[in-house]
Amino acid sequence: MKRTQKLSLTAVMGATAIITSLMKIEIPFPILYYLKIDFAEIPAYLTYFLVGAKLGILCGSFHFIGLALRSGDILGPLMKYLAEISNILGMFIGARISKKRVIEIGAGILSRIFIMSIANLLVLGVLFPSYLYFSKMLLEKSGLYIASLQEALYYTLIIVALFNTTNSVLSVIPALLAYKSIGKRLKLAP
Repeated sequence: MKRTQKLSLTAVMGATAIITSLMKIEIPFPILYYLKIDFAEIPAYLTYFLVGAKLGILCGSFHFIGLALRSGDILGPLMKYLAEISNILGMFIGARISKKRVIEIGAGILSRIFIMSIANLLVLGVLFPSYLYFSKMLLEKSGLYIASLQEALYYTLIIVALFNTTNSVLSVIPALLAYKSIGKRLKLAP
């Protein structure tokens, strides 16, 4: 595939991600319902599989810019961007370690969990500690007894890790299946 074709594909996938986000097809994650599973990451992962990590990240960057401009808020789009990019970078590293897709996808998930745990520690512990009170309230409403803010932080990080695993699987697997179908037609996939 020529460079202009790869860039065109990336731009179309970025626009698709933005449109998918605008459609607001979301599934609230249990307990911490401010976490939303959506399918707008699929285009970035499909771009990654079709034309590589750099352009997958560029697609995610288009998506981030679109989300930030639409909402006027930077934190939510930035957290989504960090999750998406850390997943792509992890998959890229996993693909270098092994040719097995399960290793590639697993490395993406682990990278995403690690980076997003650090990001959430920074957001909840340093930048916006009041958000932790909200998480604590949601945890208590679900029936958990939370003795301290530190305990609320632990539970929040565990639930966020489960969310990131779920969101990754629900976005990467459809992208991989689409890649196998499209890649055969473009003679990219085995």
